[in-house]
Amino acid sequence: MQYCDENWIFRGALKKQWSPEQIAGTLKGMHPDKPSERVSHETIYHTLHAMLPDVFHFEVR
Repeated sequence: MQYCDENWIFRGALKKQWSPEQIAGTLKGMHPDKPSERVSHETIYHTLHAMLPDVFHFEVR
């Protein structure tokens, strides 16, 4: 996936408050025959948590 496409998708999706599942589904629809051009919703959650740990703080019991 080209960086500019990925960056555009993530920025636009986050502004629209899309869930990681919606972003992953959009990428899958855009690249149905190219798994290397997609990312899982789990990867998106992990990336967001790494980038914004204070926003995505989860308490584990």
